[in-house]
Amino acid sequence: MAIAIARFAQPQEVERNDLRTAPRMVTRRRGQIISAQGENSLVAIGDVSAHGCSVQCASSWLRAGRFVSIAIEDGAPLQAVVRWVREDHAGLDFLRAVPSDRGDWQALIALDN
Repeated sequence: MAIAIARFAQPQEVERNDLRTAPRMVTRRRGQIISAQGENSLVAIGDVSAHGCSVQCASSWLRAGRFVSIAIEDGAPLQAVVRWVREDHAGLDFLRAVPSDRGDWQALIALDN
């Protein structure tokens, strides 16, 4: 007995600008990123929102899908997942939104407000 299988429609392209709705503030702060395996690198933190940030670093171990911790200078780290890597830049999504009591990160988010 033959069963007809419906074809799934191909998803339409979504413009990158439509994917992010939270305002992102541009900054140039130093930080440190540490992998779950203990690898670490110094980074320059780029744009920041309550849900993620971009970083610039020259780390060959940084790959999409890896879980990392990121800290501003000597502050306490936030947990994140690497979403994309392009050359020496990467985008991170925080596992939880930046808590209101994290003054170091909140100050970066509010820089241009």
